[in-house]
Amino acid sequence: MLKRIMKRTKIFLILCTASFLVVGCAQDRTEISDIALVSATGIDYDLEKNKYIFTSYCLLPSAKSIDKTGGLSEWVVSATGNSILDSARNLRSRAGKTLIWQHNKFILVGENAARHSLYEILDFITRNRQVRLTSYLFINDGEAADILNMKSETGDLLFNDLQGKVR
Repeated sequence: MLKRIMKRTKIFLILCTASFLVVGCAQDRTEISDIALVSATGIDYDLEKNKYIFTSYCLLPSAKSIDKTGGLSEWVVSATGNSILDSARNLRSRAGKTLIWQHNKFILVGENAARHSLYEILDFITRNRQVRLTSYLFINDGEAADILNMKSETGDLLFNDLQGKVR
């Protein structure tokens, strides 16, 4: 009888230990509420401060399907730095979300940035593995951040408005 109780106790402890190993969140997983899908990027240069301004127009997927059925929230975030790489690194650390660049379809370069260092900007874009080489490149009058912060004329997402202009 005592051996039987000891055997059951051992089996119970083994099952409890196994359940602790199986249950729980994996550390290498990212929750959907912790990501931001970058769909447009703006690069500007501030002549007064001699700093680059890296701006991302992001779409935030909702964690629940009942929040906004079929809809996404817009989010624009900017960071500055002494170089393009430095400003991009500062943007990642400042964002507080994991930025997913594979959906980036538009790269907007401000007039001052294009005049100051277009070659370096193009070099950064082509060397960055996360940015698609099929992205559309716009060099616009004024600052790229102004366009990314602007509301769409159609009331749709800015991403869709830019896509319509390309077509």
